[in-house]
Amino acid sequence: MSKEVVIRDYRKEDLPAVKRLMLQYLPRFYDDIDESFSESLTEAHEKGYDSFGYFTTAKHVWIAEIKKEIVGMMAVSIKRGGSVKISPIIIDEAYRRKGIGQKLIDTLVQFESVEELK
Repeated sequence: MSKEVVIRDYRKEDLPAVKRLMLQYLPRFYDDIDESFSESLTEAHEKGYDSFGYFTTAKHVWIAEIKKEIVGMMAVSIKRGGSVKISPIIIDEAYRRKGIGQKLIDTLVQFESVEELK
């Protein structure tokens, strides 16, 4: 299964699928999650910075897809001190335990420095 998975950068046309994933899975863990959360997260990716995150210098969003269907996503915040925070990483339930989350993490790990992510 993981050989079929393509990991790529977020594109504007992915927003409906990102909203679907976030609204389907995040309300279990966070209060007051609505469409604005996915919109601000993807907007920060597009702008290259997060205007709401004082300690965040950049955001990056990756998409996991199988046969052009979006089955997961991962957002990464690059912090001022050089650390990286993964939040959220979401895999559609139908595709869990197939190595997709690991493939998203591996995509992040391949970068040699935080500067390369920006």
